[in-house]
Amino acid sequence: MIRLLIVAIGCSFLSAAGAVDFEEAARDILSRIQVPENAVFPFVELRKNRLLEEPMVLSGEMDFSSTEGLSKLITSPFVERVTISSVAVEIERDGETRRLLLKRKRGLPEFYSGLKALMDKDLVTLLALFDVESVSSGDEWTIVLIPVNSNLQKSLERMIITGRKARVTVIRTVQSPDVWQELSFEIPESG
Repeated sequence: MIRLLIVAIGCSFLSAAGAVDFEEAARDILSRIQVPENAVFPFVELRKNRLLEEPMVLSGEMDFSSTEGLSKLITSPFVERVTISSVAVEIERDGETRRLLLKRKRGLPEFYSGLKALMDKDLVTLLALFDVESVSSGDEWTIVLIPVNSNLQKSLERMIITGRKARVTVIRTVQSPDVWQELSFEIPESG
């Protein structure tokens, strides 16, 4: 099975008249994205919050090898592993593991469902959770997701995924104008 990374997408609302065009465009973009199973890819992440004047720069590897979820290993400027599955988010740092059950955190189950829908190319679930817009120009493409689910709206303003050909290049997750994350990937093109 081909896996698609997410953790991040969003910006315009769909008009009812544009829904059919979007579905075709989104289906086309989703069908292009291919990340081989059992793959580990380097990333650079910019992380911004209200306490930081400038975004924090992190680097590490995104691990697609598990069928149970996604795992992100941060290797700089500190070491931390974050794993998200259908049940929980686990954070391992300094020899300690914290586990946050998805059902206990508003918006996390829906966020995971959105990630899984993207990985599985499940447009029906994606449209149930988000207003979606997609833009494609040649090999370049963008998918923007804005939550329509009330729980998801409380923790996510939008996500924007950009790519080239069959690879995701950037995922930007925006919680508010001054709280966001942007992951850039070094994923080899497969098409």
